[in-house]
Amino acid sequence: MTCNRWYSESRLGEFGLNRRTLLLAYFLAAASIFEPEKSHVRLAWAKTSVLLETITSYVSDAEMRKDFMKKFSDCINRRDYSMGW
Repeated sequence: MTCNRWYSESRLGEFGLNRRTLLLAYFLAAASIFEPEKSHVRLAWAKTSVLLETITSYVSDAEMRKDFMKKFSDCINRRDYSMGW
């Protein structure tokens, strides 16, 4: 599954996200968007859902918020916008 590779390469585990959450997001997307030709849409849905979940849970604590914003800013500034598909 491409999402698993993306999860590992993105190091989302460092932000407290587990693979179960990733799989749940993917299967929820698959239940709603089941057409084979829309696999890229399922992946985008799952990745977006997981990123939002990660940001929401990580940014809830004020001290963690500063650390997160630094790491998030560093990721954005790398200018690697590839989706990993």
